[in-house]
Amino acid sequence: MHFTVSSTGAIPAVNNTANYSSSAVGIREITANFTLVDTHNFKFVSGGDTCKINGKINAIELRVSADNKTMNYGDSAPTFTVTITGFVNGETIANLSGKLVFTIKNSSGTAISVGKTTAPGTYTIIPSGYTSNNYSITYINGTLTVN
Repeated sequence: MHFTVSSTGAIPAVNNTANYSSSAVGIREITANFTLVDTHNFKFVSGGDTCKINGKINAIELRVSADNKTMNYGDSAPTFTVTITGFVNGETIANLSGKLVFTIKNSSGTAISVGKTTAPGTYTIIPSGYTSNNYSITYINGTLTVN
């Protein structure tokens, strides 16, 4: 993790890095190491070039978007899928809890079962079910079109 230090005085820019005790959401201890760019005119006092502070790690937005699907009357229901965007630090779907489920609703807002006898029309695909302590999950509906 890299960060920027700024000040209102004549302190020179610093090269800096930080390590934190956990990447989980919440208040975490951050150990920061500073290196002065101008060591001729400035020196660290009281504590040297390392400090520990508490910082807050906020949940990251994760978008789970239902993919639009099309089927013909008389066909079996398509396999419903999602596109997920927003993972960080190499995380994947394996880092989520819960189980993805889909609810399909007609124009009246009533949940229906999709199958060979689903009437032609447009339906809303509603994904839900994933949970995470590190991500704020936003679900985006898709559309099922039956021809």
